[in-house]
Amino acid sequence: MELSLPAKLARQLEMFGRVVHALLLREARTRYGNLRIGYAWALVEPAIQLSVLWFFYELLGRRVPINASMPVFLLTGIFPYLAWRSASIRGATALESNAPLMVHSQVQPVSIVTARVLLEMSSTLIIFLFFVVMLWLFGGEPISSWTDEPLGLLCAFGALCLMAFGFALFNAGVARFVKLWPEVIRLSARVLFFTSGVFYTMDSLPPAARSVILLNPMSHVIEWIRSAALPGFESTHYNPVYVLLWALWLIFVGLFLDWMARLSGHAEAAG
Repeated sequence: MELSLPAKLARQLEMFGRVVHALLLREARTRYGNLRIGYAWALVEPAIQLSVLWFFYELLGRRVPINASMPVFLLTGIFPYLAWRSASIRGATALESNAPLMVHSQVQPVSIVTARVLLEMSSTLIIFLFFVVMLWLFGGEPISSWTDEPLGLLCAFGALCLMAFGFALFNAGVARFVKLWPEVIRLSARVLFFTSGVFYTMDSLPPAARSVILLNPMSHVIEWIRSAALPGFESTHYNPVYVLLWALWLIFVGLFLDWMARLSGHAEAAG
């Protein structure tokens, strides 16, 4: 008996979910294995960035441009950036690293990239919550310092996930045609650290500089997260539609590049 269209879609989604789950477990074992150094570095890297930025703020005698403590202000910029950067870089190397698995018809580029992005975003969220709890226990920073608008914060985090997935899928597609693309992304990510609003707000910039910085969709995401997370801070410079359009455009181009790779034989070469 032939299945109806909804039943076929449900079965395909179920299969996709199983494949992504298996790939997610494989990615976690491959990255961390039985060693604790991977988990430790995931905690150390944001701590290092926080310490360095905090040091320079104190050295220059500057204060955060909004009514928030230094760690809260900096970490609400550091963690979104790290999540985006890691998803983008790992997306660029996803297909090459998993090439042997792509001989199986169930394993598609989208499922590989989805698994990597899910691992990045879930890891980032868990580590962020760890910092929140540690600052609450040992620094006296109340939980309310991070959750001014819970629903808005959830929407902003969803936009961050969608943006990370878009960049990862796009980079995975480009990397199939341009072998040096992962290195280009690594270098670009370093530049974007200074143009994403990690350690400043849009209001603190001159209008000319602000107009340039706001071309970067990650500056909108970070400003959005801070507006939803930090009590008393409300930015008028982020645009959720701009973020959504960027994410959808990147996803579309990533899927198109996957289709082109199949037509040109790059898919077979990768497998």
